[in-house]
Amino acid sequence: MAVAATCGSAALFAASPVIQTRLAAGAGDAATLAFALNGSMVFLGQGAGAAAGGLVASAAGLEVAGLVGASLALTGLFVALRVTRAVDEVAAAKA
Repeated sequence: MAVAATCGSAALFAASPVIQTRLAAGAGDAATLAFALNGSMVFLGQGAGAAAGGLVASAAGLEVAGLVGASLALTGLFVALRVTRAVDEVAAAKA
């Protein structure tokens, strides 16, 4: 478990500069606002995840919490991929 947590933390730490660079490039003059919104959404996600985990653990037990967490993560990945595709299509249409 500690190895998984360390690897996950390292991956998130390594991804941050890439995310910040894309945000700055896409936001232009509003880069500071984009950075603030990005940070706020990260904290919102952490809080919502903790709340969902607490609800699942109290309602169904800890055995189910991992499955629900994985399901939520896969749903988030699907949404992110769909949004990325939509943004790319809009950018291609403008070019």
